[in-house]
Amino acid sequence: MWNRYTYIAVIVLKAKRYLCFKQFVYLCNITETFNEMKDISIEKGINKDNALLLCEWSNKQGKEFQEQWMGSKISYPLNYGKIQELENVFSILNKGEFIGMIQEVRVDEENIHIGRFIIAPRKTGLGLGTAALKRFIDFLFEDDNIKSISLTVFDFNQTAKRIYEKLGFEINEVIETPRLKYIMKKYR
Repeated sequence: MWNRYTYIAVIVLKAKRYLCFKQFVYLCNITETFNEMKDISIEKGINKDNALLLCEWSNKQGKEFQEQWMGSKISYPLNYGKIQELENVFSILNKGEFIGMIQEVRVDEENIHIGRFIIAPRKTGLGLGTAALKRFIDFLFEDDNIKSISLTVFDFNQTAKRIYEKLGFEINEVIETPRLKYIMKKYR
């Protein structure tokens, strides 16, 4: 017959097994994410099919989403012609599959300002955005003349801000109007 202490001991053992299982699943997910990170590549340019796919992702998410990653200078809805007009655009691939885009927005002497960074909505939360941005940063710093990389992030986009901070970006400037945003910078 079970007494109160036996019952508690059984619950504790079940909880430990459950936690071990959860840790195992977590480790498997991390391993899978690390494997995917090794398969991230950055290619200059974007082909028409991928640009159209990008338009589809962005337009499904709506006007505010597009402004969040494209800025306010590109009108909604996004279309192929607007993507074609962008210079210094790079495709982000995972195992050869197009999963996003990033752009060198401008080069100011020893600094490159990057932006228009997007990962396919169905691929977010897997660590691919962090891996892609790290790969892009490494690529940009291959040029010894580049001493820093900057980017702009809206205050409400805390997920992106945390990724940038994780990769070594620090707030360099605060812009309060028309919407609160930060210019963040990473030095070599």
